[in-house]
Amino acid sequence: MSFTDAEVTDTHTVAITWGDGATDSVALAAGATSTSPTHTYLETGTYTVAVTVTDGGGMSVAGGTTVTATNVSPSLSSLAVTPSSVTDHQTVTVSGTFSDPGTADTYTVTFAWGDGSTSPQPLAAGTRSFSGSHAYVTSGTYNVVVTVTDRDSGSGTQDVSVVVSARNTVPSALALDSSVAGANVTVNGSFADPDALDTHVATLTWGDGATTTQTLAAGATAFSAAHVYEASGAYTIAATVTEPSGASTSATAQVAVTVAASSTSDVLDQMSALITSFNLDRNNERWLLRRIDDTKASLAYGNDQVCSSTGTLAHLLQYAQRTLTNDQYAALSALATQAQTAAGCGSASVRTTKQPTKTVVATTTSDKNKTEKSKKTDAKRSAGRDSR
Repeated sequence: MSFTDAEVTDTHTVAITWGDGATDSVALAAGATSTSPTHTYLETGTYTVAVTVTDGGGMSVAGGTTVTATNVSPSLSSLAVTPSSVTDHQTVTVSGTFSDPGTADTYTVTFAWGDGSTSPQPLAAGTRSFSGSHAYVTSGTYNVVVTVTDRDSGSGTQDVSVVVSARNTVPSALALDSSVAGANVTVNGSFADPDALDTHVATLTWGDGATTTQTLAAGATAFSAAHVYEASGAYTIAATVTEPSGASTSATAQVAVTVAASSTSDVLDQMSALITSFNLDRNNERWLLRRIDDTKASLAYGNDQVCSSTGTLAHLLQYAQRTLTNDQYAALSALATQAQTAAGCGSASVRTTKQPTKTVVATTTSDKNKTEKSKKTDAKRSAGRDSR
């Protein structure tokens, strides 16, 4: 803006009315005949600008013009991602700020999350910050685009990359299947873990102080382990499968084991140990142990009490069948069969205790008559002694 004044020594005052309610006043030194004031319009539109120049003597001149204010689009700064590392189904928040000279503008922030979903968010006039949250269903790398649009359709965009890792899933549903062959036990286990890249460690405690550990390759969800017991008994096998994160799943299985012995007495001892391991009530346990002791003592006189269907061992099994669980009875019965085999029940003769022999004397008819006469004579002699 410029003007002329013949009096070069005059000072001047420039008054400006910008047309949006704002005004400015500029003082010019003597000899200055131009100025370049600036103004920012907060709204778009056409405005009439009025200018009045007044010199030191009070003389003035007026002028003016029209100005069209156009929209300035929002400008976004860098976006922030919180937390910086996320897994699938975990919520991530994207936030940021922007600038815009239009203080009266309202805005709409749109988040395009990169997985096909979007979410709009309105902002009031004067607001210059925003944030939005989202949870990704699957792992992957996603480009998040944020667009801020003002009410005059001016917009600004900014984007950021979000890396989503696969969420860890805890192993579960461990199931055990056991098979028993005498002293040999095999356990097959299976479990669930959808994390195909996870490795696992399977640990089995056999209930007799022994432990087996197996490392399973990534993706493997089954294992098999075998163990040989040294003594008959009922054992609890405990298995635990652990993944690298430390999460685990556990299960137990019960097995009844019978160990072959070389003598009938040894087998009966194993039966006693097996009964003790059942943790029965006191009366049942004492009754069964007493029958085994009786059977063992009878071996000094032969194998009748072991082999006979009415012997002590048979009586014991009948009682056991009524009082024990199916697994307990099966283990005890298997040992009883071993005892009968060791006693040679299939072919051995039964030796019982000795009985006194009877002597049989043959007599004739005349000997019988003599005997009758002797009896009568003895009776008369006895009667005579009584009369005296």
